[in-house]
Amino acid sequence: MPTTRNFRFYGLFIVLVLLGLVLASQPAGKKPRHQNTRQENLIRPIDQIEDIKISNRTSSFTPVEIKKISADLFAVTYRNDYAKNITGFEVSIGGMRIQTELTLGGDEREFILPGRTFQETYAPQEGLERIGVQILAVVFDNGTGDGDTKYVKEITDYRMGMTTERQRLLKLLDQVLASKNQDIAIALGALEAQLTAAIPSTQQDSKLDNVAVGIRNESRRILDEIRMLKAKHQSAQTDAEEAEQLRNDLVVMKVRSESVLRLAVPLGWPGRSTQ
Repeated sequence: MPTTRNFRFYGLFIVLVLLGLVLASQPAGKKPRHQNTRQENLIRPIDQIEDIKISNRTSSFTPVEIKKISADLFAVTYRNDYAKNITGFEVSIGGMRIQTELTLGGDEREFILPGRTFQETYAPQEGLERIGVQILAVVFDNGTGDGDTKYVKEITDYRMGMTTERQRLLKLLDQVLASKNQDIAIALGALEAQLTAAIPSTQQDSKLDNVAVGIRNESRRILDEIRMLKAKHQSAQTDAEEAEQLRNDLVVMKVRSESVLRLAVPLGWPGRSTQ
């Protein structure tokens, strides 16, 4: 019997040592997979779409249909029952707030006109079955809003950041357009580097307020535009015709940026010139 207990003891000891070595070899900060799986399971696929409740803090942004697209997507159709054009709105899907911004393209035709409908697609988020969909706020083309004032302010703060960054781009873009054709691609590359260096790291995201989020997101959108132009005009540094086409595309980008500013910052908003 004592011999049997010793074998069992040594066997258990060896197992524990090996287990300790395995755990010690895992990278620091890596969470066990079962914890991640448990967290992922909080976001359940959509079963009965009609069971998702919708609450509305606005007076006339009316949900008219909710439909299942797939197990991981659903769509809500809204109708503008106001007498004003809607330029953006915010909802919560479960515990996540989502802002839909309709000024980004600089095109008034993207606004939701009175009596018109607009469909937005969402992925299910944690808390969807319990909390449902909440329509929080809308903003109009004259700068006013409706709904929960806290969330109207979130939208307008985001736009303040967005337009601040777009105004900065316009000044920098003028410097690029002032370059000679043979230097315009180099100047655009320098602008890209300048914008990239100024974007906050992902570790800072949780510390950003809505103004800072607007600045960051707009900077990322601008960088995407610049990189698309660079890819389109790869030979602009050596080809005069290609350089001229790049210049023309940058002028289009400037005009669109001016339209974004005009639509996102209506007359009467702080910082909007009346000239």
